[in-house]
Amino acid sequence: MGVGELESWGIYLSPISIPSMASQFNSMPLPDMSRKENGQPHEEDSARHELQLSDLLLSDTIRELHETINNEWDSLQRTACQTAAGRALWKHVTHDPLAEVLAGETYLRSLHEKMTRDRLNSAREVSGVILAVRTLWFDAKLEAALNSFNGGDAQVVLLGAGMDARAYRLSYLKGINVFEVDFPELLHMKATLLQAAIGSTNEHEQLKMIAKSLTRVAADIREDDWSEKLQRSGFFPERNTVWVLEGILYYLSHPQALQVGDPDANFGLMHDPLNLFNKIRNLPRSVQIHPDDGTPCNRLYLVQATGSPNHSIP
Repeated sequence: MGVGELESWGIYLSPISIPSMASQFNSMPLPDMSRKENGQPHEEDSARHELQLSDLLLSDTIRELHETINNEWDSLQRTACQTAAGRALWKHVTHDPLAEVLAGETYLRSLHEKMTRDRLNSAREVSGVILAVRTLWFDAKLEAALNSFNGGDAQVVLLGAGMDARAYRLSYLKGINVFEVDFPELLHMKATLLQAAIGSTNEHEQLKMIAKSLTRVAADIREDDWSEKLQRSGFFPERNTVWVLEGILYYLSHPQALQVGDPDANFGLMHDPLNLFNKIRNLPRSVQIHPDDGTPCNRLYLVQATGSPNHSIP
């Protein structure tokens, strides 16, 4: 494949709509939205939604590692565990078997409590659904981008990878070189957690890396040297590449992050037209305050872009 044919895909998450994509996802099971009668939940509903933690998560090794995270990481780094908690508690659609260990008990319990309150209150959307939608959207776009290359060597770069486990759970990454770029202490902790999970018992033998290779690049993407560090780690700029920026643009200024979003990304999980995100999505971007209740119009945009060495990325 000549240089002129090479393409670089970018899949971004921009702060500010939310997501309904392909019809095949509309049949995905939703988490049970238990209804109350006379203001009281059924006893069986409460029992059904008890948080079940695996023995591995409750092991001394995993608990000690997450205690370090809770005590020593800053708020930005800990968002990686919050994201993993969302994937873990929505695993019936995200199919992420490692998310629970990467999230840790603290963040799993916190999100589970919010989800339980949402169900008991008959909320229009359950906490964590946005993370489920986001994960499905990125998974689908990543697969489509790799398929567009029609074979040949390809690379995937996860900028601000956090506790992402795609290299371990996506079958279409077989034969693909994956690079994860993030803070050194985060990548080291993630590797340690995964090693503990995968090597602990026979039960987790299937939790092995699927990607051809996984290279962790310790770098702060807010600094100018991350690209140089990426190349020193074996990244080839001349190869077909999919760049994934999930949960990164939240931390950029509004003008830097403004992009056109995917209007159909809900995967059958955001079916209520009156939920907050569907209501906000229908408002012009120029509207910063919702006219109905005066709340800020914080939106979530899921966007993609393509480019090659011969032209700029649109």
